[in-house]
Parts: sequence; structure tokens; C-alpha cells
Amino acid sequence: MQFRTQKDHDFKTLSESPIPDKEHFKKLNYFPPDPSYRITATVVSIEDTTRLKIRMTGGKEESFIRYGYARFTLGGKAYKLLLLQSVGEETDELFLPFMDKTNGFDTYGGAATCILSNLKVRTS
Repeated sequence: MQFRTQKDHDFKTLSESPIPDKEHFKKLNYFPPDPSYRITATVVSIEDTTRLKIRMTGGKEESFIRYGYARFTLGGKAYKLLLLQSVGEETDELFLPFMDKTNGFDTYGGAATCILSNLKVRTS
């Protein structure tokens, strides 16, 4: 929830915020967290480290390389999501862009994103 508080603050105060009326902006409306969507994924490395340019919310393009795939099951169905790593930054964070049925209706029209940090590595 700390992430949401920081995001609301940034949307209200930063010049690159997509909020046009910052003076009256209080906070974003969030769906409540659903613990049934908490998953454990296996990260599978890939050899294709092609660079990708992705246009971010503010219109700026950022460069990423393909890092690997997160493989997991949810509701009995197998999924595979592409994980990206920022080019030119020393970070242990991975970037996960994705779209779902809410894009452009209940949420922002572009892809949603997750920044994955503090990843727990399990060896077994």
C-alpha cells in the first residue's frame, strides 16, 4: 500500500504527471487487492536479448532488453509473461508490461506495468 501512497503523491506533484487538474486531485481509485492472484513464478532465461523501446506514460521512450519469462499457473491455467530489464541502469529490478481486459475501460489505455524488485531466489 506504500507504493500506492507514493504514486498518488507523484501524480499530484510531479510535472510529468498525466493528471491535468492536480489542484483537485486527491488519489487514484484502486481495486482492492485479491490474494488469490498472488503467485510464485519460475523465471526462465532466454538467449534473445533483443533491445526494445517502450513508450512510457509521459511519452518518453525507455530501452529494455529481454531478460526471461515468468512461468506460473493461475486458476489451473499455465501462463508465460516476458520480463524486461532496463538498459543502462544498474538495478536488480525487472519490468513486466502487460494488458488485461480492463485496459482502456477501467484502467489506463496503454499496457499496465509491474516493477519487480527484491526478488526472492529459491534454489531446490
